[in-house]
Amino acid sequence: MRRLLNTLYVTNPDALLRKKDDALSVVLDEEQIMSVPFHVLEGVVLFGHVGCSMAVLATCADRGIGVVLLDERGRFKARVEGPVRGSVLLRKEQYRRASDEEGSLHLATRFLQAKLHNSSTVLKHYVRGYPDLRESAIPVLDVLGAALERASEPRSLQDVRGIEGDCARRYFSIFAKLLRIESGDKLFAGRSRRPPKDPVNAALSLLYSILSRELATACEPVGPDPQLGCLHARRPGRASLALDLIEELRARMLIGSLPPSLTGVR
Repeated sequence: MRRLLNTLYVTNPDALLRKKDDALSVVLDEEQIMSVPFHVLEGVVLFGHVGCSMAVLATCADRGIGVVLLDERGRFKARVEGPVRGSVLLRKEQYRRASDEEGSLHLATRFLQAKLHNSSTVLKHYVRGYPDLRESAIPVLDVLGAALERASEPRSLQDVRGIEGDCARRYFSIFAKLLRIESGDKLFAGRSRRPPKDPVNAALSLLYSILSRELATACEPVGPDPQLGCLHARRPGRASLALDLIEELRARMLIGSLPPSLTGVR
C-alpha cells in the first residue's frame, strides 16, 4: 500500500499547535479546528508567530517530521528536526564526488539538462494551446534547444552556470505572456528578488523558499547533505543541493502553482 505523506501549513498567527493523543491538534480561540494524525505527516510549516508546544516539537523530532519556521513574508528562519538519519555511506560518496571536479561537473550538467528539458516542455505545451504565443515562444525554444546540445559537453562548472543563467533570463522574458491576462506585464515585469517587485515575483520567491526547505528536509532521512550541491556555488548556510534539486522542478512548478485565472491552463 502506498503511503501518502502531507505537509501542514499554518498561516494564522493566532493558531496554536498542541499534541493530543497521537495527533497534532490546531487550536484557535481555545477551540480545536483541526486534528491530524502524526503518522500521515511529513512536515509542518509555520508562518509568522504561530504558537507550537514543546510536546509537538518533540514528537515531530522523534518521528522524523520536519518543522520549518518562516516569518510573515515567507523567509526562512529555522528548521526543527531530530537526530541525523540516513546512510553515512551515501554522504561519504557525496563528499567524494563533490571533491572531484569531473564528478561535480557531471551532476551539475544533469541538473541543467533536466531544467532545460522541462522548460521546453512547458513552452511547447503553451504553443500548442495558444497559437498567438508562437512568435515569441519559438525563439526561446530555439535557445533552449541549442543550450541543451551545448550542455551535453560542458567545459566547466562556470560554463554550466552561464548556460543556466542565460536560459533562465530568456525563459522569464516571455513569462508575462504565459499568464494569459491583459495585465500580465503589470503583474510580472521580469524576475526580481530581494525584494520581489510585483505579485508574481512575490509568489515565486515564497514558493521557492518553501520548496527549498522541503527538499532540504527530504534529504536528511535519506542521507545526502543538503548544503553540498554542484550546480549552485557552495557557501556556509546555503542549501546548495536543495537548490540544485529545485532546478528541474522550476518550470513545471511555475505554471502548476499559479491559479488557472492567471495561466489559462485548465
